[in-house]
Amino acid sequence: MAKLRRTEEPLLRIISIKAADVIPDCDQQEISNLVWSYAKMSIKNENLLAAIEPSSIASNSFNAQGLSNLAWSCAKILYRPTPLLQAISDEALHRLDTFTEQNLANTAWAMAKLQWSHPPLFSAISELVLRNIQEFFPQALANMAWSLATYLMRDIPLLDAIAAKSVDIMPQFNPQNMSNTLWSLATLGHFHNELLDSIATAAVNQISDFPVQELVNSSWAVAKLVYTHGQLSSALCDATSCRLHQYRARDLTNSIWAFARLKCDKSTIIDAITGSVLDKLDHCLPQELSNLAYSMANLHICDTQLMHAIAERAIRCIQDFAVQHLANTVWAFATLGILHKPLLEAISAETLKRIDQFEPQALTNTAWSFATLGVRNIAVLEAIASQALTKIDEYIPQDIGNTAWAFAKLEFYHERLFEALATQALQKLSSFIAQEITNTAWAFAKLGVCHESLFEALSKQSIPRLREYDPQALSNMSWAYATLSIHDALLMAALSAESIAKLSKFLPQNLGNTVWSLAKLSIQDFQLLHAVAARSMARMDEYKPQELSNTVWAVAKLGFRHTPLMDALAEASINTIAALNPHDLSGTAWAFATLSYSDHMPLLHAISAASIPLLPEFNSQDLANTAWSFATCGFQDSQIMDRQSSEVLVKLSEFAPQGLATTAWAYSSYDGKENNVLMDALSKEVMRKLTEIEPQSLGILADAKLACRADVERTLQPLAESFVERIPKMLDQSAIQEFDSFVREMRVDNFGCWGTRHVFQQMGLVDSDKAFVLRAKEQIVLAGTTAGVENATNGKDRQEVLKGSALVHRRVFSYGEFHFDVAGPPLAFSLTKENGRVDKGFDPRSSILRRLSSPISGLVDRSLCSEFQLLAAALDSLMRSSGSSPISSARGFVRFSARRNNRWSTSEQLSTPSRLPCFFCLLLCSP
Repeated sequence: MAKLRRTEEPLLRIISIKAADVIPDCDQQEISNLVWSYAKMSIKNENLLAAIEPSSIASNSFNAQGLSNLAWSCAKILYRPTPLLQAISDEALHRLDTFTEQNLANTAWAMAKLQWSHPPLFSAISELVLRNIQEFFPQALANMAWSLATYLMRDIPLLDAIAAKSVDIMPQFNPQNMSNTLWSLATLGHFHNELLDSIATAAVNQISDFPVQELVNSSWAVAKLVYTHGQLSSALCDATSCRLHQYRARDLTNSIWAFARLKCDKSTIIDAITGSVLDKLDHCLPQELSNLAYSMANLHICDTQLMHAIAERAIRCIQDFAVQHLANTVWAFATLGILHKPLLEAISAETLKRIDQFEPQALTNTAWSFATLGVRNIAVLEAIASQALTKIDEYIPQDIGNTAWAFAKLEFYHERLFEALATQALQKLSSFIAQEITNTAWAFAKLGVCHESLFEALSKQSIPRLREYDPQALSNMSWAYATLSIHDALLMAALSAESIAKLSKFLPQNLGNTVWSLAKLSIQDFQLLHAVAARSMARMDEYKPQELSNTVWAVAKLGFRHTPLMDALAEASINTIAALNPHDLSGTAWAFATLSYSDHMPLLHAISAASIPLLPEFNSQDLANTAWSFATCGFQDSQIMDRQSSEVLVKLSEFAPQGLATTAWAYSSYDGKENNVLMDALSKEVMRKLTEIEPQSLGILADAKLACRADVERTLQPLAESFVERIPKMLDQSAIQEFDSFVREMRVDNFGCWGTRHVFQQMGLVDSDKAFVLRAKEQIVLAGTTAGVENATNGKDRQEVLKGSALVHRRVFSYGEFHFDVAGPPLAFSLTKENGRVDKGFDPRSSILRRLSSPISGLVDRSLCSEFQLLAAALDSLMRSSGSSPISSARGFVRFSARRNNRWSTSEQLSTPSRLPCFFCLLLCSP
């Protein structure tokens, strides 16, 4: 009967009706042959099978072939009569020792096809197959493997036995056998290299005989296993291309997923598949749409037309998407950078409805996707955070790092979530990879969350593993700790060393973040700074405006004078000046002024031109910085100064005391027409805030041409006198510490010209004669034209730079003439020193003088100040002149002169003790 043509189905159905009536009178062979014949022709006739009484299975003594045929027939037409299947299974278990290899394989296949559970039978079949594996032929081997995979039974001994036998007889395998075996291995995740190689070789030779379904399944299987075999991949691509017109929508989506996972580099097949699938999208199921989008993202193919078509189709059936497919779809669009707002809205709505079904990976991918696309949907983020908290213990390191990153990227702080993420990170930190560590650090820093124990653990975990960190990870770690002002010396030193080793791979953003971090933490790592400078100049044309601005600010904050770098930054900044915001414009001007680069007039003109239309957006600090910068650089541009003065008047009440002081000083220094309206307004504002202004700003205001100058001087006078009174009369340790604390509390670095002269008067210091002043000017000018190691990058000059010669904000020189009466001939000499520049023969940091750090900035101590160097060198000469004998005392005089910003201060001082503190240097600081 099975040999009749399928076109005779009407006749066959009539026969089956009659046959069902006589089933009770048939023997076991007649019954099994009859149902097998109908199943073989795929004619579904449940009435015929229903006529078989389950009790007759045992009473009719069905043999192995009959039982196997009955099971196979039910599976073939997907008919699942429970009583009948139970009877077949029970009887088969009793007669299993009579089953042939084909009977065993067919029965196992039927049970798996119907998802019929009878563990004793399947276990017994598995044992017999393993025992008799050498007797199995290709179809039976493939069916048995398929059954194991369908049941998800990873029986390794049996799988390995099937693999070994399959390799032996692989030439006998047909395409269906190969495809089913591959599918089984992939489904069970069983990577058997020898079997895979054997199938690959055979498949390449028979690829033209593979039907469409076998091609699709084979492609999916090798992709699932990530099995790389060039010839097989190429053969599958070529065969798919030839049969593409026969592929259904599902076949197309599965194939492109497979080729995406295999990183197929044959663009022609990918283009052909995407072109074909576009016309069949309406027939795609939700999973297929998700897989297609995922595949395009994995291949990094941004086919806008196809992706928008996927989005439109997905919106229409979004309610049928599983939560994993929702997450995968939005991930795909985010990965490709395609923002399809209607699709995002649909996914958002569906996510909110079913958020309780989301697993950690789906939650993480959804959050990551919204962050990558810059979509700040508060409702979705709140829902993700709430659901994440219920499953936070299940979060793996990748989930922790990516979730933190996503919420930080969208600047959405959820306190309970971040506390939970920190707890989980601390527990699982040893399993974090470099990116997960840096993502977590960056995220917490971005949101300003300083979790001390977490950052301490991140540091300890990072230091021994920094070789794993790429440039982005290194710069992100530096940025995170700097942003939170966490001073971790060991970590920063390790990051510096690793950054120098990998600096050739740093992008401008990495370079900018690195130097910004050093500045934020006040770390003067000149070796790293010079390396960054060299790398930055090589890639200057790649810098974005923000990166230029950050770099300029950082080198100025660190006092790092590197003329070639600043020249390059100036030129690059001019080209991108229009893209800078008010803060960056004022910051750039401030940086060049702070480092005394007053010869970059083209840049200042560009900043001026770009600032004028943006002045209404400048805040008080921006206005003060800009005015100070232009004045410091001697930039005389009446248009910007006049226009800015109008804006200062509008925002004057917002100015902090320091901003008032620098603005008043700037306009006092301006050579243009005096702006009486502004100066009067500044004077009134100063008077209004006079009691709030700190000594440093009072010193600046005392030198400005304000109407309230006398009031400022009266306010500054007792502060300066208190300073003099606090100078220790005895140089014991407690007195020194008390004075140091006093100066730091006062936060004064200098009192300005008027204030400093008042301090000198209180100390009894007098001006030197004109002849001394002329000698001082001559020697200082000479020193200024001959000095110059600031641009050195290697060798001996580099060593001098690392000692501090790059640390110069403004060129400051001090000149002194010394005369000491000691045993033997009197000791007389003169010296000239420059701030920040260290002579080869003497390092003032080894001096017997006590070095105090600046009360304004802890970035440097006084060892590099010209005044300190002058006295330190003099004392060093004095000690050397005495040989090896210690000096108990010496008497003599010192004439001293200093030049700062074209102003001169001179004094004469009588010194007696041989061990001097550096208070003298502090007292002589003048503007």
